[in-house]
Amino acid sequence: MPASSSGGRGGLPIIPVTLVAALVAGGGWLWYESMPRPAAEIPAKAEEGPVRMRLLGSDATEVDPANPPTGGGDSPMLREKARAAREALDREQEGAGAEAAGAAAPAADPPASAPGGAAPAGDAPAGDAPAAADPPATAPAEGAGAGAAGRWEAEIARYEAADRAAPPAAGGVLFLGSSNVRMWDSLAEDFQGIAVVNRGVGGCRLAELADFAPRLTRAAAPAVIVVSAGTNDIHSGADPAEVEEAFRRLAAVVRRDHPAAALVYLAILPAPSRIGQRERQVRANELVREVVEALSAEGARVAYLDAAEAFLTPAGTPDPEAFLDDDLHPGPIGNARRAALLRPLLERLLDPARPPA
Repeated sequence: MPASSSGGRGGLPIIPVTLVAALVAGGGWLWYESMPRPAAEIPAKAEEGPVRMRLLGSDATEVDPANPPTGGGDSPMLREKARAAREALDREQEGAGAEAAGAAAPAADPPASAPGGAAPAGDAPAGDAPAAADPPATAPAEGAGAGAAGRWEAEIARYEAADRAAPPAAGGVLFLGSSNVRMWDSLAEDFQGIAVVNRGVGGCRLAELADFAPRLTRAAAPAVIVVSAGTNDIHSGADPAEVEEAFRRLAAVVRRDHPAAALVYLAILPAPSRIGQRERQVRANELVREVVEALSAEGARVAYLDAAEAFLTPAGTPDPEAFLDDDLHPGPIGNARRAALLRPLLERLLDPARPPA
């Protein structure tokens, strides 16, 4: 007799029952798998190697997961938003206390005519101050800047307190400027063997620096004063001629208070976040360089250094690795590069007998 598919007399057929059970079980499994589960139950899988992705507003690019892009990637839209936010913050910071600064500042002194007379580098030791180095008649009056600090009063007062507690060593290099000096944390490391003093005031303009420089330099007897300022003047709307005038006033103050010291001006750098202002920055640099050349021709120990190339790529665009993530201030790499350019000049000014590099 043929085998029966029945489970016995009156029983259910085995094969149909098995099929029904399989369908029910399979449907239940599919339902369970389709149910949402907490993220913790899903094991993470790390990406390996470069990943090709498309950033907002840009072409597809390869991104290393171990070193993801910062600052919004390479998206022009996000970079523009970040730039606008930074500029709004800068305007807010620079505008804070501006009215108080104007009320506290004394009447501006007339622009100093090109003073001359200090010994040119290499012709006389730094300590020899010839008679012609007397300050010109148009130099700011004695004590100028005592009430001109305005919004920077607290920071300058802290410097003065530090100078009273531990006066800077004489004969070194004093750095004056805005935040690109104040944030130069590796100054001593970048200029090993040279006594350096940092007197940067974050956010200040060259015009303001000319007013309160006496308070920042009074306690020191520097052989060289390095100035790096002017970008905030341009950023706040000053034209290049106003930057030139501010430098003339500062040069007169320095020569009045420290007639034996050499003065070095570092040109405004091509920061990515202010590249739209570069044309005015370059013109301001040119005007200051012309003033330096005129003073040098008259015998003053004044020098000009443009380190822009150290902050540019071979294509001539700002090099991101030379700046901090804010695309404004020099980073460790940028500072090391400009220090390498500045150091030979400082060594020459500190030791006029040293042959030119």
